[in-house]
Amino acid sequence: MLFRVMEYVMIARLMLVGAFVLAVALADNAEAKVFRRARSTSVSVSTGSGLKVAIDANLQVVAQARANAMASRCHLTHKIHELFNCPSWSGLGVGEGIGCSSHADPKSCATCIVGSVVVADAHAFGRNGQVYRVRFFR
Repeated sequence: MLFRVMEYVMIARLMLVGAFVLAVALADNAEAKVFRRARSTSVSVSTGSGLKVAIDANLQVVAQARANAMASRCHLTHKIHELFNCPSWSGLGVGEGIGCSSHADPKSCATCIVGSVVVADAHAFGRNGQVYRVRFFR
């Protein structure tokens, strides 16, 4: 009897994990449709070598606040400002590239490239050991 109960508990856990994975996949697809971007599996990314850099101090502060918020919650999303208390990037006239990596060097963390000039490049380390990188482009 105890074995049967444990079996049902294990099945219930697997179903919850499956539901979570499905929800994440559907959310990514919905975000892609809303923002008219390719799904995250087909986005071109780069660590940034060869890009023109012209750092804007004001934008750097916003990018750092966004990277800190993502790292402190271990949550990578362009909508971090809607979930937690940090500034939005949408009204700044820039595009945002974000990335997450387990590599120790933040500059090796790839992000989307959404412009030709990097105007802010920030990173923060999460408690999960990941580096969260935020770059703004013009």
